[in-house]
Amino acid sequence: MAGALSGSGTVGADGKLNIKAALENIQPGAIAPFYPDIAQYKIKGAVTAGATVTGTAKAPKIDLALTSSSLGLMDTLSFKNLKVS
Repeated sequence: MAGALSGSGTVGADGKLNIKAALENIQPGAIAPFYPDIAQYKIKGAVTAGATVTGTAKAPKIDLALTSSSLGLMDTLSFKNLKVS
């Protein structure tokens, strides 16, 4: 399954933020064009992430959640049913 990026929201004239973004099933190779050094971490598996940005442009509040059913790092670490928020 290929990864997907979606987002929606508003930035008010007064600087108020109401933004949501989601990354679904992102593989490490999808990040490599933006961060070539990612290969050194030997990541295996996929990650799904969701972010909500509220507050104001001068004082944003970012809530981030990451999940993965199976994620490996550096050929030595392995996580099953990972949930981080």
